[in-house]
Amino acid sequence: MRNLLRTCLILSMGFAPPALLRAQDRDEVRAAYLASAGLSEVAAELKDLLMEELQAVADPDADRLSRMYSFVMAVHGLDARLVRQLEAGGIDIVHSIRSNSRRFIEQGLYSDPAVFGEVTGFENLAQPMDGYQSTVTVKVLETLKGRVDADTIYLRQRWRIGDTDVTSRDFVPEVGKSYLLLLSKPMYDAALARRRLRGEIPDDPVNRRSDHYAIYRFYEADSTRVVMGDGSAYASRIAFQELRWLQELIDEL
Repeated sequence: MRNLLRTCLILSMGFAPPALLRAQDRDEVRAAYLASAGLSEVAAELKDLLMEELQAVADPDADRLSRMYSFVMAVHGLDARLVRQLEAGGIDIVHSIRSNSRRFIEQGLYSDPAVFGEVTGFENLAQPMDGYQSTVTVKVLETLKGRVDADTIYLRQRWRIGDTDVTSRDFVPEVGKSYLLLLSKPMYDAALARRRLRGEIPDDPVNRRSDHYAIYRFYEADSTRVVMGDGSAYASRIAFQELRWLQELIDEL
């Protein structure tokens, strides 16, 4: 109780620590985004299901993981009924949440669309309406999961080409090369909603372009292999088929 009162006092005085403010506005944006999409009840049911399954394996981070992944699953079209049916079909939801070496059929749960594409452009392109700094232009060669409405799509990134703090998690593509890209339109939209809440960007229709996506995961790939983060190779036909099969399974269920 004492800690709760201290937190409320800090917030009321405007001195909330940055980490607390980040968590606060993240949760607020998630709740508002789910409500605007009519997904609040879906996410709540998913959270209860994930919490139960994570607690069954004694995961110490069950609360945070269930909150985060219930949001991500809900905005990508999953609900508790579908998750149970996917589990009955052999997909390990707990593994998909806790593991860093997920199969593509599991990774695909948290992205939409998934495409095999060729990078045709990569440039610093700041857009004050969305707060992102660079754009990767991709020619879609094949859509493996989900749907794209154009032959060319644009991946927006927070960092600029030439930044010195680029990490291995940032997509630094080579123009002319092909990649397996796990993307997300809902997560791009949610990031814009969070920036609007903070007052960093205006509420403008340009923020809702259907051909703009956020990057979930990326892999250098061609028709024979997908290069994983540790340098090992994954057969393209297997990776691509897993994503196609996941889409077919979701459509059937």
